[in-house]
Amino acid sequence: PLDQLPLFVKTGAVIPMQPKMQYVDEFEPEAFTLHIYAGEKTTTSTLYEDDGHSKDFERGLSTIRKFVQKHETNYISITQIIEGDYESSFQSFEALLHTMKEIPKSITVDGKSVSFIQENNNIKFIVNKSFREIKIET
Repeated sequence: PLDQLPLFVKTGAVIPMQPKMQYVDEFEPEAFTLHIYAGEKTTTSTLYEDDGHSKDFERGLSTIRKFVQKHETNYISITQIIEGDYESSFQSFEALLHTMKEIPKSITVDGKSVSFIQENNNIKFIVNKSFREIKIET
């Protein structure tokens, strides 16, 4: 459609996004969306967090979340590495798997099976913000 702008995403990208806000501090989001685009190579994506108000980041009060996606023979893994002391207010990620060729056989988060649904050609599930590893069995 002419009223939509195409979005090109690098294969293997993991893109965290917060809900749309009309102005800064409109509300504290409870969840971020974690857009996961399957890829064949190992990739790393990063989310930087601080309070957005003060200069506490100059004293090191911030958090960097790194998402490392690896593709193996029978599964895709997303490992989260958290560095820093800033504690953000959101509690979970709503994960959306894009570009999956088939429905996953199973999804585990930190070794525990999670339920998922298929929605508009995407796979959707919820994970705690402090997860260590997501495994998507294909």
